[in-house]
Amino acid sequence: MDAAGRAMRAATAGEATPATLVTRDFSLAARVQGAGMARIARVIVDPKAGLAPRGADEILLVDASTMADLPASTLTGWCDAFSVVVCLHDSTDGVPTPPPGVLLAEVPAEAGRAGERPSPGGRTTEDDGERAGLARPHTLVLFNPKGGVGKTTLAVALAHRLVAGLGLKTGLLDLDVGGGDVRAHLGLPEGPTLMDAVAYGGDVTPELLRGLITRHGSGIDVLAAPGRRELVELAGTDALLPTLRCMRRMYDALVVDTASGGADFVGPAAIEAADLLLCPVSDDPTSLQRLAPWMGTGSFGDRGRAVLNRFAPASSLRSAQVRATLGIPVLASIPDLGASVSDAIGRGEPVCGAQPDSPIGAAMDAIIGEVYGAAPNRAHRVAWWQVLKRKVWAKGAELLHG
Repeated sequence: MDAAGRAMRAATAGEATPATLVTRDFSLAARVQGAGMARIARVIVDPKAGLAPRGADEILLVDASTMADLPASTLTGWCDAFSVVVCLHDSTDGVPTPPPGVLLAEVPAEAGRAGERPSPGGRTTEDDGERAGLARPHTLVLFNPKGGVGKTTLAVALAHRLVAGLGLKTGLLDLDVGGGDVRAHLGLPEGPTLMDAVAYGGDVTPELLRGLITRHGSGIDVLAAPGRRELVELAGTDALLPTLRCMRRMYDALVVDTASGGADFVGPAAIEAADLLLCPVSDDPTSLQRLAPWMGTGSFGDRGRAVLNRFAPASSLRSAQVRATLGIPVLASIPDLGASVSDAIGRGEPVCGAQPDSPIGAAMDAIIGEVYGAAPNRAHRVAWWQVLKRKVWAKGAELLHG
């Protein structure tokens, strides 16, 4: 057997050889791993971007429809760089003829368990039935491959508004593995992380997760991201799904913060789970450019909504331009809040906690109205007095200790 044949055998046997998947179909990663064909280390949605292997043995998997649109020079470069390049196809689309040097593999159709009826985002009616409260799950995912657009700030603010404004039992899952800041934004102590949940695999239960989740004073339940990305990456995308599904059943609302880069091994899992994809866009044009290639993927455009964040009045980027480029509605526009964001992080509270009528609070109300069709309670009496109590205690401690 030649080197290409041995590499393909390793991939189809589900061995430890990492694979990069180039596709616009987010369900394909789960199907490949579910069939034991390969361990997906990352997913790339834009094949025009520079792509190089991260290890000598890395395998490149490309879905047939994407490969058909690629120039021969790109495929030649990939065949030279990767240990093996595989064209993935679905039998329903016919069997394509792969270019020279490219192997061919069929991906089995996704099959649910008996008695389950698939629902949007890869969910099943079993998931819905085990979840109390709302008639359908509401998983809200903050997404933009560009860093620094305010995903974590908005995720924390949205989770707070769901608790304080609608009284929903709300979970906040930090999927920014290796770089998550949700714990820092809320001033939470070091403790269990997502990696502790992943270790249970498919055996994870609500009882186990409750022992790993940290409750913030505002009522938000947080499962923090691990500090070491490689630990979760080694486990693979499928290892995240049981925890994601379990948290969705546990809460009336689940807010998910994702990593910059987006097209990594956790991105597809979060995107497939989302009922609503909230895409923060800053007045830096690259935040729009990095997001645009994702709009044609699956039903992203149907579930996607933009939030203009940190927009200056003189910004050259306008709401109409964002709508035209992305093809999705713009729910809200938030100005640059300056020091109030860093001050809130320093206090360990959501930025709209003590200022529910701030621009970011109004933006959260617009999002909630879109998702739930309900106006939040703007009084926020409980959240306000929780904040006031903390301030009183902090001032007392300061006077006591000089």
